Amino acid sequence: MRRLIDVTHCLAKSGKPFRGHHENMSAVSKGLFLDFIDVLKKYDNVLANHLEKGALNAKYLSNLSIMADETLDVGHHEQMSVIIRYFDEEKCQPMEHFIGLRRLLSVTSEAIFNSLSIQISNLNIEWKSVIAVCFDEASAMSGKFNGVQAKVKELNPNISYVHCYGHCLNLVLVDCLEISETTTQPDVRVKANGIIYQMKSYNFIFALYVMKPLLAQIQIVSAKLQTPDLNLLSAVTIVQALKTSLISLRSDEDEYSRLYNNVLDVCKANQIEISNVKHRKCIGIV
Repeated sequence: MRRLIDVTHCLAKSGKPFRGHHENMSAVSKGLFLDFIDVLKKYDNVLANHLEKGALNAKYLSNLSIMADETLDVGHHEQMSVIIRYFDEEKCQPMEHFIGLRRLLSVTSEAIFNSLSIQISNLNIEWKSVIAVCFDEASAMSGKFNGVQAKVKELNPNISYVHCYGHCLNLVLVDCLEISETTTQPDVRVKANGIIYQMKSYNFIFALYVMKPLLAQIQIVSAKLQTPDLNLLSAVTIVQALKTSLISLRSDEDEYSRLYNNVLDVCKANQIEISNVKHRKCIGIV
């Protein structure tokens, strides 16, 4: 690990790009990072042994994650969809591939794990090469002791579990609307109605309109910072430009007026009470 960190520090300090146009093992030039590693392992038996015999997900050179979710089809049969995410060395970018549906005869954690293992073994993927799994929060999938998460960690303790963000968003924005009307549990109904109440408030609408332009700019910069041929100088320039843009956006009164008017229009159209705006006191410095 220290050797890889030293190489990373050396390239970053010099402002050199890490990746090359082609990073597959047969390429003549795989980029400065992998080329440095190839040179070091010729004279370092510890590093060479780690790269040749170590677990694939412990080499810090390639990653693989698995996403899985089950749902009922029109025939009321449980179907599990499986997607793999990995870094494509030829295209120099992360890729996601849907590898298929598999019918589940049982939705126990054991049955789901066995089915998932068969699915990935057909692609010659072993659990030791997986660094992360992404499921919903159903106990059969996410359970720390008896769920699929626990079973994959028995084979590879280094695997990280990620709760599907799409599932989280769906639970908040859709399910709470249905739960508030259909549930027979008073505490659940109160929580769902509380979420709906917050979403139908002036503060929530205002926050959405404020965050949208901010996150749009941050997303663009985030994508540029992940490009393979970016050097340190360009990265610093991009981040500084983002800071300047955000500061300008914050002090642009015309942009704020337009944003505020849009919020008022949405609130009026949905009969949402508009809060009184409190003006900040500006105290002059003598």
